[in-house]
Amino acid sequence: MFNEYKEMEDKSHAKEELISICKQYELQRYQFLGYFLSNALAEKPADFKSYANLCFDFFFIDQKLLDKDEMKESINVCVACLPDLIIDYPNAKPYACDIFVLA
Repeated sequence: MFNEYKEMEDKSHAKEELISICKQYELQRYQFLGYFLSNALAEKPADFKSYANLCFDFFFIDQKLLDKDEMKESINVCVACLPDLIIDYPNAKPYACDIFVLA
């Protein structure tokens, strides 16, 4: 889903993929989005912004696929590995700050 969205930027398809993957692997949506956002911390600024907007603006606000508490849990999942990510990806720290602003 991550790479597909990067190539196609098709929000409807990304929504279908999110629902399908969570159902197939018995994941909660907040878990998947947390890992999705965590992966986004390693991306270039424009790509990070695109992924963050997909999660917050489309999945959370527009489509209401998660409630407020679930979205907070996705952020918890995302930042769980932040200390390691900051070492490998210099933009991870400012991106994480952006996530807190979006939340």
